Amino acid sequence: MYVQITVWLVEFLALACLFAAAASDIERRIIPNQLVLAVMVLGVVVQSLVSPRHIWVSLAIWVCAMAGLGLMAAKAIVGWGDVKLMAAVTTLVPPSDVLQLFLAVLIMGGLLSVVYLGIGQLSSRPAPPEGGAPQRFAASVRNELSEIGARRSLPYAVAILCGVAYHIARTTMRCWPATSC
Repeated sequence: MYVQITVWLVEFLALACLFAAAASDIERRIIPNQLVLAVMVLGVVVQSLVSPRHIWVSLAIWVCAMAGLGLMAAKAIVGWGDVKLMAAVTTLVPPSDVLQLFLAVLIMGGLLSVVYLGIGQLSSRPAPPEGGAPQRFAASVRNELSEIGARRSLPYAVAILCGVAYHIARTTMRCWPATSC
């Protein structure tokens, strides 16, 4: 039971890093390498706690994800920060769950795209948010609305965060009543 609690704490830290990466991606369209490295290290910690013999398989999947997604980034289909972060999150889940994780992230990315397209169609000139919000948050919202209006790149770290959060929540709910998973 203590191992499972430790895993949940490490996953929570990984989610916090993913949240910070998503916030940075929204604000500056940059995912800091330090956050990507932190997610990967936390993923290796999770794998060492859950199934130490699968660490090498997880790292091999990370290499394959970097290579495959890197080809897409080389053709400017996706950003390099998104590639590094997506590859890093593969270490957070058992090797058998990587495809499910990718599917969850893809679905969240599709939903994010629909939201961005909808907002872009509603308003080509977004209105600034009303008062009551802190200045930095209001500026960030105004900036993001202008990014949507200009049809610039999606902050895909948001989709990665949501996909990983969904996967962790689903796994946690499945394991919650059990003494071990």
